[in-house]
Amino acid sequence: MKHNDITQSDFLKKTIYTILSLKIQSFYMFLSRVNAQRSREAAGAEILTIPSFPKEIDDHAPSFFHEADEYYRTARGKHENAPN
Repeated sequence: MKHNDITQSDFLKKTIYTILSLKIQSFYMFLSRVNAQRSREAAGAEILTIPSFPKEIDDHAPSFFHEADEYYRTARGKHENAPN
């Protein structure tokens, strides 16, 4: 193995470690926000809901979205824990 190969390998490792550390940091920031929201809700604040499905489906959306919209927005497909 040439010296230049080792340097490139080290650079690649450092790049990967940097990216991973940023991802981990972002994940911990996300968890701290979720924890703060759960604490607010436990103290009586309004429960935050984030819709997993848009209110209106674009005509150009894939057929899966149209089929899911037709099913999950009916009485048969609705569930109290999934307020879409």
